[in-house]
Amino acid sequence: MSPASFCRWLGFNLGDRADGKMKEDLQNPIVRQAFDMIVDKQTIASFFNGQCVALSTFCNPDVDQYNDDIPLPEQNIEKAVEMLNSVNYDFSQVIDIGHFNGDQTTRDIMALLVQDFAKAGITVKTHFHEGDLTQLVDIDKNFDLYWQGYGGARPCDSYWLQTSHTSILYLGNEEERTSLIDPLYTEYASTTDPARAKELADQLQALDYQYRYIIPVYMQNTIVVYNSDNVYIPEMISEIASAKDWNFDEWSLIG
Repeated sequence: MSPASFCRWLGFNLGDRADGKMKEDLQNPIVRQAFDMIVDKQTIASFFNGQCVALSTFCNPDVDQYNDDIPLPEQNIEKAVEMLNSVNYDFSQVIDIGHFNGDQTTRDIMALLVQDFAKAGITVKTHFHEGDLTQLVDIDKNFDLYWQGYGGARPCDSYWLQTSHTSILYLGNEEERTSLIDPLYTEYASTTDPARAKELADQLQALDYQYRYIIPVYMQNTIVVYNSDNVYIPEMISEIASAKDWNFDEWSLIG
């Protein structure tokens, strides 16, 4: 099993909706943090028979760039409701979650999300989008959260999603994200110093956890299958954060 950086996540629509049904409560980071606590990430990750790991940030907790000051995910409905009440959240509104994956596992995840939020007194409706996704996702944006996936080469490359130049058009708060995320990610993406990369990764994760523009749910690791009787593969293959360099020159046939 090789720790990877492909993740699934729920992005908050903090911009606008064509139908005008925006949820102003979602502009409050405390509400977004509470929603993060409602999602049963461990159960969702378990749907994949050990291949996936639940996330608190957009960094795989099994790699050295993970910020150890951030706790691993744990569902806490009671605490989430307490946080929502502290900011006078409107529990009467319906939260719309959109997705464009029609497979059975995604449908099961959507059903679980409905159940999770119901435990907190929040009504959720899920919507399967098919057809012109550019129109539905980037223009109409008639949802409050959207289920998507992304993966990059380095452990924290998914923070590109939260920069001002992301292709995710519904996140809103562009000025804030430009100030908070852009400088850190730009340097992270260009540095070749492992120590500096770790510092920047820690800062990106801390901001992510605080502002929670996107809820990271799980990361899907890479499974490497080979016959060890016939081929030698160096152990470092299972340690790399991303499978961009498989070091094929170190592989060899046995016998």
